[in-house]
Amino acid sequence: MNGETILILANAEWDWANRVNCHHLAERLARDNRVLFVDTIGGRTPAPREFTKIARRLRRIASGVRRINAGLTVLSPFVLPVYGNDAIRALNTALLAWQIRRALPGLTRPILWLFLPSLVGLVGRFGEKLVVYHCIDQHAANPNVPARQVAAWEQQLLQTADVVFASSSTLFEAKRAFNANTFYLPNVADTEHFARACRVADDLQEIPRPIAGFVGNITAYKLDFDLLAAVAQAKPEWSFVLIGPIGRGDPSTKISNLQTLTNVHFLGERPYADLPRYVKGFDACLIPFKQNDSTRGSLPMKFFEYLAAGKPVVATDLPTLAEFREFFYPAASAAEFSAALDVALKEDATCAAQRVEIARRYSWDARMVEIERILDGRPSRFPKPRRSELQTALKRLLDIVIASVLLVVLSPLLLLIALAIRVSSGSPILFEWNVVGQNGRPFKSNKFRTMVTGADRIKQQLVAQNEMRGPVFKMKGDPRVTPVGRILRKYSLDELPQLWSVLKGDMSMVGPRPPLRYEYEQFTERQKRKLAVKPGMTSLWHVSGKPSDFEEWLRLDFEYIDRWSLRLDFEILIKTAVVVLRGKNY
Repeated sequence: MNGETILILANAEWDWANRVNCHHLAERLARDNRVLFVDTIGGRTPAPREFTKIARRLRRIASGVRRINAGLTVLSPFVLPVYGNDAIRALNTALLAWQIRRALPGLTRPILWLFLPSLVGLVGRFGEKLVVYHCIDQHAANPNVPARQVAAWEQQLLQTADVVFASSSTLFEAKRAFNANTFYLPNVADTEHFARACRVADDLQEIPRPIAGFVGNITAYKLDFDLLAAVAQAKPEWSFVLIGPIGRGDPSTKISNLQTLTNVHFLGERPYADLPRYVKGFDACLIPFKQNDSTRGSLPMKFFEYLAAGKPVVATDLPTLAEFREFFYPAASAAEFSAALDVALKEDATCAAQRVEIARRYSWDARMVEIERILDGRPSRFPKPRRSELQTALKRLLDIVIASVLLVVLSPLLLLIALAIRVSSGSPILFEWNVVGQNGRPFKSNKFRTMVTGADRIKQQLVAQNEMRGPVFKMKGDPRVTPVGRILRKYSLDELPQLWSVLKGDMSMVGPRPPLRYEYEQFTERQKRKLAVKPGMTSLWHVSGKPSDFEEWLRLDFEYIDRWSLRLDFEILIKTAVVVLRGKNY
């Protein structure tokens, strides 16, 4: 993308100390384009106690349009701070459009990039060539907003936008029903910024160690203050440091209970440039979020900032973090947070190096490549297979019939397997895995659990024994597999719950194996071609001896895509039945 005019209607103010998606995006797009960053107009009427915030905003409005660099301009617009009233909203939309035109005289055919659904009224006012909705939050779940109206505005924007970017898996699942051009782009971080070598901040050096730290917005609707207080009381030998604004977006936030604890320290906001100096001084990093509609839609950017610094992360087990579970310590209670801190403190240096390496996959440089590929309309990444509509419909019909019949016929076996797992190794019976499907679309599927609990964490110790050349982990005699699990794997019985994914349409009976999200992040553009079709329960690779070379695996997947026919699907299904009955799968 080069030489475009881009209007970024942000969900933040440019001068905020902490940097979020809209800041990082604007800075990078402005390198080759003309960008107008429009400060957030907010989403709720300010409370009287927020007088300083109101005064600060008025000063920015008075300063007019600011030129940050050759490609980036910032507008702090004036709007009436009233929300939920249709007449006022229409007036504010007109005011905002007028101020944008004044800031960019001669504005023609811009790209309109919105972070707030309340601004859907701007769509169509500038003759824009493209409308992007960057969904980073469950906006209707935020405090003190007109939730019903926000939900309606968002639905309208979803149906109007040319492209929708969803920053978490739960947001993606919720939004894609309204727009077929919805892409899952998980939050990323300025990993180089947080990975750089630096000296620990002076004021942090004065605080006793070990230190558990949090960096971000300190608000009651996201942070679980009761949980944090309980952990601080249970771990008096630890210092708990919180850095960031207090109550931004939620004026009801009260921290008095935490302030009474001598080992809890609020350091206030710190410049973004200095944050690596603070994170470097943490012995462990915290994400002690509540579980609510807002947080369940959030994939915290700070998670990748912490990983980039190599720090162990103890976090609430949010559904958005499920695909990254092997890279942090999930916790649901004060006792679990406390125990995880003890384990984190005893880690060896190799764990830190692994986290830094993982974080590099979630950098803004990598994200911009993906964004520009989508917006430039280059389809080479997921070329459409040569299938007629009739062939596609017949394949789908075949999937539904076979999956339905197998679920009915095998239902007694499914119950026996569930009972065997429960008796031998307890709950859970099913293992939920987060994988990537056709065209890079993430989805969740289930298998019968065949491994011990905590298998993801044990895997970090087994990486050196990986027998698969490439970004996929495979190991014969994997010590994480239970005795019952070995039997299930030998006859591929652990795969049977995926029949539900076939019925739902996420998978097919035959197709390439779906990669895990972290595997997908390591794929090259060429390797991602295997996602041109729906993933399958079985594949040409499964019935070809499961070669351990990843390139050979890819070759077989590409051969399937290029040679596909219903006859080939039937051949693979028959060969799969033979392989399964002979117990040659594991």
